[in-house]
Amino acid sequence: MDEHTLSPLEIIRRKEAEVTRCLAAARETAVTEIKAVEQQARNLVRQAETQGQREGEAQRQAVLDEAEREAESILAQAKAQAEALRNVSQVEVETVVAQAMTIIIGVAWPAQEK
Repeated sequence: MDEHTLSPLEIIRRKEAEVTRCLAAARETAVTEIKAVEQQARNLVRQAETQGQREGEAQRQAVLDEAEREAESILAQAKAQAEALRNVSQVEVETVVAQAMTIIIGVAWPAQEK
């Protein structure tokens, strides 16, 4: 039967069935698209977390490297200061010993008068 021989009620029923099929197909397409978008969002979140972890690790390593360089610099300065103090102390000890020897020699062997 073509549409001209169908009753108006049958035409309406067929149109309703067609619209129902179209709505079901649209709903199914929408659900599929929503699932795909949700999966994409989960993937993006995972990628962002991974990238954030990598960047955080890189920043942490950079801070550790800087702290290590700073510690090495402080240690080098401390060693240089300790060496300078040792050198000054050695000179002072030698000066004190020389002065003591001069006093001891002067006392033990007073200068002879002519």
